[in-house]
Order: sequence, then structure tokens, then C-alpha cells
Amino acid sequence: MNPTLRLLSFLILYFALPVGAQDITLVRPKEGDSLPRFARNIIVSGNVGKTGLKEIWINNQQVSVYRTGSFMAYLPINASGDSFSFNIATAAALAPVLSRAVRFESRAAENTPDRILSSLEPKANSVEMQGGEPLIISFQAPEKGKAKFKVSGITGKKDMEEVKEGLYQAGVTVTPDDLKGKELRGELVLFFEDAQGKSYKVETKKIVRFAKVGQWPKLVKTSCIRAKILSSPVTGSYWFSLSSATLLQATGMVGNLYRLRLAGSLNAWVDKEDVSSAKSFPKSSLVETMEVVESTGSSPETWVRVGFKGSKVPFLVEEESKDQLRLRLFNTKMHLNWIPYRPADQVSLVESVAWNIPQEDEVDFEIKLKSPALWGYWAEATNGSVLLRLRHERTGSLIGPVATSHSGKKSVNPYKPWLLGKRILLDPGHGGKDEGALAPSGANEAQANLGLALAVAKKLQALGAEVTLTHSTADQSLALEDRVAQAKDLNPDFFVSIHCNDFANWVNPFEDGPWGYSTYYYHSNSLALARSLENELKKADLSGIPESGTLWGDLYLLRELTIPVVLVESGYLAFPWQEELLLMDAKFKEKYATAVAKALERYAMGKY
Repeated sequence: MNPTLRLLSFLILYFALPVGAQDITLVRPKEGDSLPRFARNIIVSGNVGKTGLKEIWINNQQVSVYRTGSFMAYLPINASGDSFSFNIATAAALAPVLSRAVRFESRAAENTPDRILSSLEPKANSVEMQGGEPLIISFQAPEKGKAKFKVSGITGKKDMEEVKEGLYQAGVTVTPDDLKGKELRGELVLFFEDAQGKSYKVETKKIVRFAKVGQWPKLVKTSCIRAKILSSPVTGSYWFSLSSATLLQATGMVGNLYRLRLAGSLNAWVDKEDVSSAKSFPKSSLVETMEVVESTGSSPETWVRVGFKGSKVPFLVEEESKDQLRLRLFNTKMHLNWIPYRPADQVSLVESVAWNIPQEDEVDFEIKLKSPALWGYWAEATNGSVLLRLRHERTGSLIGPVATSHSGKKSVNPYKPWLLGKRILLDPGHGGKDEGALAPSGANEAQANLGLALAVAKKLQALGAEVTLTHSTADQSLALEDRVAQAKDLNPDFFVSIHCNDFANWVNPFEDGPWGYSTYYYHSNSLALARSLENELKKADLSGIPESGTLWGDLYLLRELTIPVVLVESGYLAFPWQEELLLMDAKFKEKYATAVAKALERYAMGKY
């Protein structure tokens, strides 16, 4: 056969072959993903590879393919049971080439016993108390019923009160006299009779233990980089964190959480995995010295140092206003009659300091600040002291270049490198096993974040900044605590965490919005930086990615870092057109990096 005809025949045969499952990638939903019962639609996305397809059919609905080969649609769920499937075909009426199964989450409790168990407080399967402490029990059930409880082997049946419609509550207490030389333990059992007279007995399998006298309190110490302290034993109650080797007084347990006594009646909670046993129980630390001093160097600071006899103590810094901080020391007593510090005109940041004792074993220092406001601060504890380091705002090394006119008048010179010598820590979000959001192409957020961070680093280095990345590869796992530790070791002038956003599978990405870039802050001294970054990104005209605004965010990194820190969500990888810009467009990355650099520069100049 003529070679030309042979090639033509091969091409005709090749392009006539049907597109197979191996040619199309379905990125979301993942196999086995679950949706809440209320979901009626779902985001479906992926790519068609090199097939050249312009559209595909998902459950017989036509879906357009973006020019990069990616597709994304928000499709109805047609299901009557606990699961459903998506079938992808390359043309209408053709057999599917790819299927994906998705399930609904377990049904909410519908019968009375399940409803009681699902709402029962406390949630943990085991509770350990001291004698004399009340254990509060509550659950939800149909209103106007009769509820009782017992702890097998400890109490008989006791009445519970309907404190509001459908919420039943009671307390149980075992006296220390009942516990001499022994402990008491038993299963919590609930009894309920509804308004129609139908009775239920619910064996919770929850073990309640009253420890024998002398079992508590126990001394523990934090054993991880940053132990998370909770305000209550429920999910989402993070309060503050403590560094390793901080001694704490544990007074009981709920599930895997130690209950801690900080001071007086003030309790907190910590995961058992974040602490280890300590040998001896310390007395409350005695505050003996307190001083305000100036530190000179590349980054001038005012130091507030509290000295005491004793081990490392738990403490907390609270921002009461823009010009006042409160340093709270726990397991601490006062042994100081006055606070020596230099007159206000000689101290650049501290206007005044006063102390008070709000409750037993707590000493608070109220630190009134002068103008200018803080650039930021760090607080750290060692054996025998707590040091609060207050960073000066645009002073010392942070003073920008000044130009002098022929008339002798001084003014800011905007053409000199304001970021020269500034330490900037860039944090590409996610990494390693934590891939973050997935793009239709199959790329992940960690890859996109790193690419943007590298572009920003290059731009900042060209302006003379000293730039460090928290990690340099997308496959490197790094805990949030490790990122915080890096920042505290480096003591940078700025911290910028770079992310891309995502939607829950059931959220409609084509309603509300606009869905684009946004900046987040937590502490007041970071608000101006977040706004500056938002403004510069807006001026950069990131075509295809709209502005979503500046938002306050209760995020771990933003809470823990008290220098100017901002987290930027650069866009939504779920949209194929934003994915193309964030992952593939070099010109976009250049505009993005320039905007971030300008924002940091203007903030350093005080122009925001």
C-alpha cells in the first residue's frame, strides 16, 4: 500500500476509536465521598486530557470543556437511597466511559433512644471526676417527658429536670467521704418516658469514674512544640497555646482531655497526647521583679520582663485595645510592691504598667502603650521569667529612606528600597499529605501555593528583602505549629501565608460571590497590611479573579503570630479559568508577585 494511504488509514482508524475511561480524569467528587443529607446538587470537575473534546455528558447533561481541557459543573443529585452515581459519556446517548459513586452521610437520629444518645453531654465515653465535683448530664428528647438517670453501682435512679423544651438536665456529686481509700465507677444509664407514656431505657456505655481521694490533682508538663489549650472540652474551643515544658495542674479527665486548673475557679483543657507526667508538684511561683527595658539592634524593641521564683508558668497575652495589652500569669502569686520603669518620655512604647490579682494564683499586668502603636510583639516563657517583646512601629531599621530638598525640608523618598534588609517569611500553605484543594487538572493547592510563593520571593529579593520560605517543595509536610515556631525563631518583619480557596462539594459556585482573592487578619496590627494587600491585588487587575474583600479570620496562624501577618486566598482552583491563571500563567504570577511586594513596601512606608 502507498505509504501516504497507509498513514491516512491509520489516522482515520485512530480518531474513530472511542474515548475511554483512561482518557478522562474525574477529580471531584472522589470515589466514596459523602454529602450531607440536605445536599441537592454537587460540584463535578475533572479534565479530558488530550482528547480534544469540547463537551462531555454527565448524567445526560451537557458540560462544556474549558480550553485547557478542564471542566467543572454544578449538577443535581438524583437519588432516593443512601448513594448515587455520576456517569460520564463523550456524547449524548452514548454508553458511559466513566462512573463515580458518592454516598450520603448517615441519617440523623430519628428514634428517641438514638436522639438521646446523639445529644448526650458530656460527649466522651469516659469521665473522671474528684469527690465533691458535680457532673452535669443533659440530653434532648421529646418535650413534656419524664427523665431519670443512674450511675450503676453508685447512685439509684434520680430525676432530671426539663430546663427548657426538650432539654433534660441533672447533676450528680459524690462526696469525698464516700471515696476514702477507694474509687467508684459505673455506667451511666438513662430512662425516659414520653408524653404518651412510652418508656425507654438507654444504656450509654459511658463510664463515670470518681477517683479516690489523693488521686488528683496531678502535675503534667507540655511535651510538644506548642500545646493547644482549650477553653472547654468541646470541638472548636481553642483558646491559646503553651510552649514545651510548661507545668500544669490537672484535676480530672473527660475522654482524652485533661482538665487543668489555671487559677482560682478558671479551668482549661489539654489533649493527653500533648503532655507528659511530671515528678513533683510546685508551689505557686512568686513574682519578684518586673522591669521595662529598651533593646537596641537591627529591630529595636521594648522589653517587659517579669521575673519570679519557680518553673515555667502558663500565661496568656490579651489585646484589650489598640493601646493596651494584658499579660496574665497563672499559678502565680505577687511578691512585689512597686514596678520600676523609666519615665514615659524615655520609654518608646510603654506609657505605664500596673498589676492586679483578679483571683487566687493569677497575676495580671496591664501595659498601657504610647503612640505609635505596635508593629508587633512576641511573648515567651522560661524557667524563672516571662518576656514580652514589643516591636516598634517603623522605627530603627524600619525607618525608610528620607530625602532632603534644597530648602532643607525633609520628606520620604519613595524611590529608595523600603524593603532593603527586611526579613520576610513566606508560607506556601499545605504540603505533603495535606494537598489542600484540588484543581480540575488534578494539580493540588500545595503546588499552586508554592508556585505563587516562589514568584513573590523572587520579586521581594530583587527589592533587597531577606526572604525565607517555611518549606521549599510541595511534597513536604509541615504542621502549623512548626510554621509558628519558624516565625518565632526568625523574628521576621512580615509573615505572608499564601493559599488558594475551595468550595464544599455541595455549595453552588455560580451563586453569591464574587469568588476570588481575599485577605485575612486576626490581630489589629495586621488589619492595615491585609487591606494594603487587598488594594494592591485590586490595582493589579487580576483578570479572571475578582476581589472578595478583607476579612477577620479566627485562624491558628493568624492568632499565634503577633507581628504583621496576613493570609491571602489567591483564588478558587475549582474554576478552570482561575486554575489556569494560578497554576499555568507566568504573566499572572508576575502581576501577583508585584502586587504583594508593593503591599509590603507601602505598609513599611506607612502608606496604606
